[in-house]
Amino acid sequence: MTREGGSSSTRALAWFTGILALLLAYGPALRRSFARSLEPLVVNDDARQQIFPLHRWVDPSAFPQDYITDYYLNAFLPLGYRALYRTATLVGDPLITSAVLPYALLVVLLAAIAFTANRIGGIVAALLAMALCLTGSTYLHSLSGGLPRAFGLPVLAIGVATLVAGRARLAMASVWLGAALYPAAGALVGMTTSAVWLLLPRLDRGDAAAWSLGRRLAMLAVTVVVSLGLLAPMILGARPYGRMLSVADVEEYPEVGRGGRFDDDDVAPWPSYWVHAREVALRSVVGHGAAWIESEGARAPGLWMPFLGVILLGWGRLLVRSAAARVVTAMLATAFLGNLLARALEPFLYLPSRYVTYPVPLVCAVAIPSGLVSACEWAAHSLGRARVGPWAAAALGGVALLLVGAHGDARLGLTRDAGRYASLLAFVETLPHESLLAGFPRGPINDVPLFARRRILMGYETHVVFHEGYTAEMRRRLRAFLAAYYATTPRPLRTLQTEFGVSHVLVDRRHFGPRSPRYFRPFGAWVEGARARNDGKPLLLSAEARRAEVWRQGWLSLVDLTRLLDGPHAQGSR
Repeated sequence: MTREGGSSSTRALAWFTGILALLLAYGPALRRSFARSLEPLVVNDDARQQIFPLHRWVDPSAFPQDYITDYYLNAFLPLGYRALYRTATLVGDPLITSAVLPYALLVVLLAAIAFTANRIGGIVAALLAMALCLTGSTYLHSLSGGLPRAFGLPVLAIGVATLVAGRARLAMASVWLGAALYPAAGALVGMTTSAVWLLLPRLDRGDAAAWSLGRRLAMLAVTVVVSLGLLAPMILGARPYGRMLSVADVEEYPEVGRGGRFDDDDVAPWPSYWVHAREVALRSVVGHGAAWIESEGARAPGLWMPFLGVILLGWGRLLVRSAAARVVTAMLATAFLGNLLARALEPFLYLPSRYVTYPVPLVCAVAIPSGLVSACEWAAHSLGRARVGPWAAAALGGVALLLVGAHGDARLGLTRDAGRYASLLAFVETLPHESLLAGFPRGPINDVPLFARRRILMGYETHVVFHEGYTAEMRRRLRAFLAAYYATTPRPLRTLQTEFGVSHVLVDRRHFGPRSPRYFRPFGAWVEGARARNDGKPLLLSAEARRAEVWRQGWLSLVDLTRLLDGPHAQGSR
């Protein structure tokens, strides 16, 4: 269990024993999580937003001439991500790929973090780092769904590992990997590489130590140019959808501000970097699911302040002794700078929160166990028992994991189960490919594109507010839908059919009761306005829809607009 010493067979035995222990501890939860991910109607919630367009590559007849699908394929999904899934669709359904990919990425993440922690704190630190990744709620959650953001942590971990290993060209390649798969991660790796090459001591630069300043600047310039080339298809693909919206547009587009489409962490005024970092760090360390030891107060942050102090002292010792520790610290410093730049240049460096949610978990996974090992080694050395240090760190780390850790949770990240709408989705899948469904954007209409492979007028999941043109189109569609949903005459429904091509309306009769359905700012007022305009008259989709229903279950029914509008109430609709 020594840090660097011992025979290769001893080190191999330590690795084997440690990994076996991790498999025994966390393997059952991972197996349940993997099994759940393969269930046909269970996904990460955001998969309903970013995976459904990929069905077009499997079945070219899916989503014909669909504005929303075109937007995601051209303006939203990075080039490398599209290429990966395009290749995967040659052999399987994108839903299967999105279910399996997170577990492959978890292996990559664990390997990269273990490599870095091993370089800094040895085998004990590496094994504890992997245990933190397997117990914390942040790691697997960020990977779930196989979305572009799933590559954020793995790319950043790979980039840091290449810098720790001193492989300058591989660090450049990591920046390009990020640009191709998840640009925010590429930006973080690029900024960290720049800091290591330009600001850290020469011996911390690895292969780049022998490079002159001019060569380092030239290589960074090449890295930037290639990255921009990889980003160009997405940037150019977004041009038809208008300029990017920013905090300056909140007055005209309240949906980009608080109470709008984004979480509070992603809108101005943004939370303090360190307040947000503390929240993310707690999620990275505290276990998710059933605790190993149920104890009230065991997870209280105040209880662990002395322990944290010991870790910080150990990490401070490493900053003097370890180039790898300085690289990890440089990454956290550049993430702070990236957050400031993302705020100042918003929205061009993407959401500022991404410069917290990816680097902080990585630092926690590496620095906490490495700092603990360092502190224990120093204490053991001071007592004249140097060989005891790693064993003490393993024991203390194991106790800490038992107190704040957990078995894991099979539901982590897999939050959407559309099973209760299985009948609806099965029926919709039998409709012609050119069908276009409309429904209130909060509800099962969001499940239709991913699971039934049919177009929708709009839904909450696809109602993003990054580009002005797309945002304006979603407003136009929502206004027309609300007018038709609460219509007392056929005209608004006819408009929905002729102008937008809607063939079916998914009706939730609870929306016609005394309580209005909720939607984000400013559209709650739009819903109330549409309801008020009916003046108490009978709503067509409530009073007359029964004869045009093609599917019904509980509160839900699917109405064929052609049947409805060709009935006796069609008079005067043109």
